[in-house]
Amino acid sequence: MIWILIRKEIQETIVDSRFWIASVLCVLLVPLGLYVSLKNYEQRLESYQTSNQQYVRHSRGRIDANFKAKGYRPPSPLSVFSGGLKDLLNYKITTTRTGNLEIESELDSTNLQAVLFGKIDFAYIVTTVLSILAFIFTFSSVTGEREMGTLRLILANATPRSSIILAKIIGSYLVFLAPFALSVLIGLLVLSTSRVFSFGSGGIPQMVAIMLFITSLFMFCIFCLGVLVSTLTHRSLVSMIVVLLIWVIWALIVPKISPMIAQIVYPIQSPQVVEAQKQMARENLQNELTAKKSDLFKSKLAGVQKMMTDGGAQPNGNQWQKSAIEAKQAFDQEKVPLEREYEKRIDEAVRLVENAYVNKQRIQTIIAVNLSRLSPICCLTYALSELAGTGTLEMQSFMRKAQQFQEQVQDAVYDNFEIMEIPTGPRGGMNVAYAKDGIDPNSIQVPQLSGYQHTTLSEALQTSWVDIVLLALFSILFFVGAYVKFLKYDVR
Repeated sequence: MIWILIRKEIQETIVDSRFWIASVLCVLLVPLGLYVSLKNYEQRLESYQTSNQQYVRHSRGRIDANFKAKGYRPPSPLSVFSGGLKDLLNYKITTTRTGNLEIESELDSTNLQAVLFGKIDFAYIVTTVLSILAFIFTFSSVTGEREMGTLRLILANATPRSSIILAKIIGSYLVFLAPFALSVLIGLLVLSTSRVFSFGSGGIPQMVAIMLFITSLFMFCIFCLGVLVSTLTHRSLVSMIVVLLIWVIWALIVPKISPMIAQIVYPIQSPQVVEAQKQMARENLQNELTAKKSDLFKSKLAGVQKMMTDGGAQPNGNQWQKSAIEAKQAFDQEKVPLEREYEKRIDEAVRLVENAYVNKQRIQTIIAVNLSRLSPICCLTYALSELAGTGTLEMQSFMRKAQQFQEQVQDAVYDNFEIMEIPTGPRGGMNVAYAKDGIDPNSIQVPQLSGYQHTTLSEALQTSWVDIVLLALFSILFFVGAYVKFLKYDVR
């Protein structure tokens, strides 16, 4: 009996104009979104390769103690499915001898319209367009048949209500999957035509398969909710208004209001305050260094001052001058390690302020993310972005790799040079760098951030498993709710 009802549901859905509108939109938008994202990926990959080649070519033979090594992060191939945070992700590291990293993001400000309105990709099409289409498919699944009177006729034949509701959910869902699967197949064929996008590298097939599975689970969740709303109402117009209201809350309100609530629940300082704290830490240690250098200078000149003020023995001017020069040389030698010590202390103090701010930001972000997970649309967005290598996990991974790159450059470049300060006058001196014995600067290889690996499948699943489980729980909850509610549905 249930298979007859499923076949009936499929036949009725296919002849409905909503099916053909949804099919046309799927077949047009999904391949188009993947094609546009593919071209964007190819441009970013070409920019990455060009920048890296220019850096290596320009740096050959110019490595010294103050050399700034640059490491570039290649774009993730799976960003064609979900752009995520790709416009905010850091893409270039610049190392320094002091250990402070200079990091830049790849925000493309040349296309202001794209920044203002956002870009279309697979994740956007699913969470925005296809979710609305799924609601349109299901909002009248029960109320429509009630209003036409066909539901009463079906139940008059002693057909089990459980079979009816199962057939409606399964039948309409299978029909919707057909154009979606066709559009995905066309999109994958479009991707296969690219010379730079390879399905056989870096676990891409497994990633794509899991992303499509999660997307299908999300669509099933939306279908179950649409049927549930249809069983909770008795008029199609009311059902349509309710599902649209739910979509607005899930897609527009929850993602935007959750960060605002997190800021209220866990407020943190603004970036301007953090910069002021770092500047204050620098100034305090700099003042402390100045005071210590002054005390050191006075201690070195104490002997000369004693000779000048001693009334018993009056040395000649040459003796005073010689003693002053020796005292100045001793001061210049002893202040170098002192300055290096405080240079490290300043860097450490600034790093502590930055780490404290980053930790507070991370806590605030966790609160916002957990609040936004009340929306299945947010759950899908988080899962797809992490699997595509454009989520927060990729950002954290890049920061760890940046620190490792700094350490590699420290060993390969900076540790091969010595810094000596040469006095040039009464007000200070100049730093002179020279290679250590047996080191030829021209033989040092240009450091590169080679062998970069994006977020792996296991790492992505460790982060996004919560979103996948929540999507499954939402689906079960809405399915059971629709099933139970229809068993008591009044068809009169």
